[in-house]
Amino acid sequence: MLYAFVHPIAKLGFRIFYRHIHVHGIENIPDSGPVLIAANHPTAFIEPCLAACSQKRTLNFIVRGDIFKNPFYIRLLKSLHLIPIFRFKDGYANLKNNQETFRYCNEVLKERKAIFILAEGRTIQEKKLRPIQKGAARMAFGAFDAYGINDTMIVPMGFTYELANSWRKDVMISCGKPIYLKDYLAEYNENPNLAIQAITDELANRLRERIVNIDNKHDEIVCDQLFEISKNNSKIPIFPILIKGNQQLKTEQNIANKFMLLEDAKKQKITTLVNNYSSLLKQTNTQDCSVLNSNKNFFLKFILYSVLLLISLPGVLFNILPVLIARTIASKKVYVKEFQAPVLFALVTFLSLVWHLFIMLLGGIVFGLKIIYPLVIFGIMGFLSVISYEQINKIFAQMRFRNCKAEQKEILISSRKKIVEYINNETDEFN
Repeated sequence: MLYAFVHPIAKLGFRIFYRHIHVHGIENIPDSGPVLIAANHPTAFIEPCLAACSQKRTLNFIVRGDIFKNPFYIRLLKSLHLIPIFRFKDGYANLKNNQETFRYCNEVLKERKAIFILAEGRTIQEKKLRPIQKGAARMAFGAFDAYGINDTMIVPMGFTYELANSWRKDVMISCGKPIYLKDYLAEYNENPNLAIQAITDELANRLRERIVNIDNKHDEIVCDQLFEISKNNSKIPIFPILIKGNQQLKTEQNIANKFMLLEDAKKQKITTLVNNYSSLLKQTNTQDCSVLNSNKNFFLKFILYSVLLLISLPGVLFNILPVLIARTIASKKVYVKEFQAPVLFALVTFLSLVWHLFIMLLGGIVFGLKIIYPLVIFGIMGFLSVISYEQINKIFAQMRFRNCKAEQKEILISSRKKIVEYINNETDEFN
């Protein structure tokens, strides 16, 4: 009941929280039958929510068992289809509860339902696949041992975030071809451990293909800057927010793979060029898109988005309270970076829902069902104000770029041209 209530609200929330959601390969998740969806784990709990909102099936989620403490929370979490899994640090007594978890998962797969599992087992915010745990394979074989369920599929689902801690950025979701349990049953009957390891290795290989992989943090910083420049060149329109396809993922994978294969001297040369370009952008308080669109007439756009922002102002004032409260709580109470964006999203969504229900109840007493119309209008206005504000910020950045010193503009334009040439493989050397 609660799952069905939360699902459409979260789906709408993600359309506002992210600028674009790139989705690919969802057709690899079967419409029926037992399935395990196994994903990487860059954030605390955004991946399960996105998985639930990006495909049709109702999911059951394997989550950290230490949050199952208070009896009220336990009932609440179970109503959201959350299944606890305990770790060594949760204590031996809790570890024994995992037997019940695996029995429950066997029942779920027996009922031909879907389970979502975070296959890495722990959260680290980086663009890199970490070692895959054996839980997915063990669950699939566990249902086979218990009930003879031999048609379970394991579907790899990769998540790559533009900036995982920031809102109004892009996220890429990509599902790979399923792994069929039946293909490993002969090996399992001979040697269970080898079969479990074989599925785990295959899952790791397929997940690696579904995300951007960067070996170290220094390379990730440079690649993120290259991704932004490439994305600005692509000129992705504001709408639609949901983009079906993996073109953006392929582009970023190619950029990252190419960069990591460079010789040290060449890599250092490009790193220096990109870092100097980014430093000058910060120094002049401009953006990469300002350099790209430096010669375009932006006056009409400024007028258009300014008028749109003014028209949307009532929506801003109406929606600002829950957003401010959420941001205040998240900034003061959340210290682990992997939890910052998820907690902010959850708080904004929940508090906005409470706020709208309160106004609906209060206004309904006075105006009746007619109160729904202004609530919908204010909601649309609030969303349009976010888009208008983003576009006006870009226009102001263009103004600041135009006011830069001639030498600074020349360096920025020249540096960007060289970086784009590198991205597009048009040249191998930089002068």
